[in-house]
Amino acid sequence: ETIAETGTVTLINLEGGFYGIPADDGINYDPTNLPRDYQQDGMRVKFEGTIRSDVVNTHQWGTILELANIQKLP
Repeated sequence: ETIAETGTVTLINLEGGFYGIPADDGINYDPTNLPRDYQQDGMRVKFEGTIRSDVVNTHQWGTILELANIQKLP
């Protein structure tokens, strides 16, 4: 499943800390490949990607997402 959404990059203080994207649609996304330049708490972004229901991780937070595109919003 492919999604396109907007949200806010957020530092999640679980499992040693990682960045997630709570989206404006109310779903929490856990990106597998968030570029370092976008790992900034509070950054508003527009993003597209593929939901990866075939992958698991230790975060146990949100829906795992492989990003295809991400842009900083003003």
